[in-house]
Amino acid sequence: MISFIEFIFMLLLAIGADILEIIATFCLPIPVIGIVFWGFIYFFGLIISLILNLWIFLKGAKIFWNFSMSIIDGISTGFLPARTLGIILTYLVSKKDVSRVILKEK
Repeated sequence: MISFIEFIFMLLLAIGADILEIIATFCLPIPVIGIVFWGFIYFFGLIISLILNLWIFLKGAKIFWNFSMSIIDGISTGFLPARTLGIILTYLVSKKDVSRVILKEK
């Protein structure tokens, strides 16, 4: 189960990485510096995704939503804030009352 404080820390990591990836995507047209900056930030985003997935896995929460959103974020080359959406969905599903509504459990 993910506590609210852990959720805030995870959300700050995800939002920071997503904002940097959006900035790096807009820097791509710059001849050399833009490509190097984008590559560095893309690698940084992969590391943040691995840290978040490991953190959620070790907490015992269902990792499906965060892992699938991390894959979507990697495919979209970081232009979509899918990592942040994955953290929010994982937190909501880890809560018992909300997960019953989302997953239609009784």
